[in-house]
Amino acid sequence: MASVEPVMVSALEPHAFAQWSLVFNQQTEDRGEMSMLSTCHEGTHGIWMLNAQVGRAWPVAWPSVRGSLLADMKFIVPPGGTGGYSAFWRSYVRAMFYPRLLDHLPACRARGVKENAMPSISTVGTFEFGGHVYAVEWHPDEIRVTDADGQDVAFMSLSRDLQVGEAVPARSAPSTLLDRLRQGAVEVLRSAAGHDRGPWRLSKTA
Repeated sequence: MASVEPVMVSALEPHAFAQWSLVFNQQTEDRGEMSMLSTCHEGTHGIWMLNAQVGRAWPVAWPSVRGSLLADMKFIVPPGGTGGYSAFWRSYVRAMFYPRLLDHLPACRARGVKENAMPSISTVGTFEFGGHVYAVEWHPDEIRVTDADGQDVAFMSLSRDLQVGEAVPARSAPSTLLDRLRQGAVEVLRSAAGHDRGPWRLSKTA
């Protein structure tokens, strides 16, 4: 996707629902900080990089949200750049955006954004392993683990009594990684159940 021209921060503020800071070069003299902003306008979500000094914002991603499923981050070309953001940076942005999205969704649905709702599919949470952030998705008959780009990494069956099966790779992956992905998914499901979310909220024994 081609780079997009910046917009005035003031034009985004009425649609903003979250803001956070990105710190870079933290261990060097070139340490800096960049503000990020999340918006929702008529059901379309955006993530923006702000430059407060000039009052402008550049789009970073147009996340595809269906119900509580973060289906695709849809990162775009960085301002003035020809390549994409690094995998680590994309993982970081996804991890910072998703919990803020969860807080926002009830209000988003209240504004009538229900036509794309998929209550049987949702992103339950995220976990970190090996410097990467993975998302755990709840589908009708399985649990999926996805990477920072929303691509499937592993599948696990979800039985009728809500037991999670062994991890099966979506693409070639060592068994040690699959075991850790399953462990991370189980930890996310257990944590979510404590907050009345995810499939295990339906089970008193999970």
